[in-house]
Amino acid sequence: MPRTTRTHRHKSHFNFHLSIQVPTPTVVLFTLSLVTYYIANNNLFLRLVGILLLLSAIGYWNAFWWGNYTIFKQALTKISKQRVLIINAYDISPLSREITALGNRAEVEIANDDLSALPYSNGEFDVVIVNYAFQEIKPRLKQVKAMQEAARVTKPNGNIRIIVKGFGVERYRVFLRQSGFTNLMVQNNGWRGWWSGPWWPSFTITGKKW
Repeated sequence: MPRTTRTHRHKSHFNFHLSIQVPTPTVVLFTLSLVTYYIANNNLFLRLVGILLLLSAIGYWNAFWWGNYTIFKQALTKISKQRVLIINAYDISPLSREITALGNRAEVEIANDDLSALPYSNGEFDVVIVNYAFQEIKPRLKQVKAMQEAARVTKPNGNIRIIVKGFGVERYRVFLRQSGFTNLMVQNNGWRGWWSGPWWPSFTITGKKW
C-alpha cells in the first residue's frame, strides 16, 4: 500500500493596528473643504475658500498633535525633584513619553476628572501645569471653581503654567494676580499653537505664588 505524504503549509499572519485620533473640528473642516472645492467649478473665490478650509484642517490637526506635544514639552523644562500636578483636557497619549520622562525626575499626578474639586491638600504641589483644560469646562461657574482649585493646590513659592487657546488670556492673568501670583508672563506659542490658523493662537501664562 503506497504511503501518502501530506505537506502542511504554514501560513503567517501579520496583524497591524494603527490608531490615530483625529479631532472632530479637523474632520469637519476637511469635509467642508472637499465640498466647497467640489462645487466651486470655475469659481476662483470658492476654490480659495476650499483651500483655506483644507489648510485650517491641517493646522488644527497639527496643533492637536505636534503643537500640543511641543508646547507641553516646553512647559516641563527645569522641573526636577518636585511634586507636579498635570491638569489635562485632551487625550494624554500624545504626551505620554514626556510624562514618563518627567516621572523619572519628579513626582507626578494627573487630574482630568472633576477639576472643580481636586482631591489634594492646600499647597500640595510645587508646579501645576494646566494643559488646555479650563476653557473646556462648562458652565462658567464650574470653570472658575476649577481655576480656584488649581491655585489652591499650588504651594507658596510654587509655579503655575496655564496653556490656553484663543485671545481671552487676560482674564487668566487677572485671576492669577487676584489669587496671589506674581511674576506673571504671557507667551504666544507661535505657529505650533495655531488651532486652524493665526486667528486662533495659543498662549502660556506663567506665575509664581507668594
